[in-house]
Amino acid sequence: MQIQKDVMDQLRWNPLLNAAEIGVAVKNGIVTLSVRPFIAVLQLMPAESILK
Repeated sequence: MQIQKDVMDQLRWNPLLNAAEIGVAVKNGIVTLSVRPFIAVLQLMPAESILK
């Protein structure tokens, strides 16, 4: 799925994020990112940078 690949590529590009810790799901064009709660708190600020 191209949308999922594009999002994963963006996650890998950002050196502040650990893409291996972030799950990416796409359903009907809606992207859902999933992380463990503790990781989400640590990565909250960097995650904003991928939402272009």
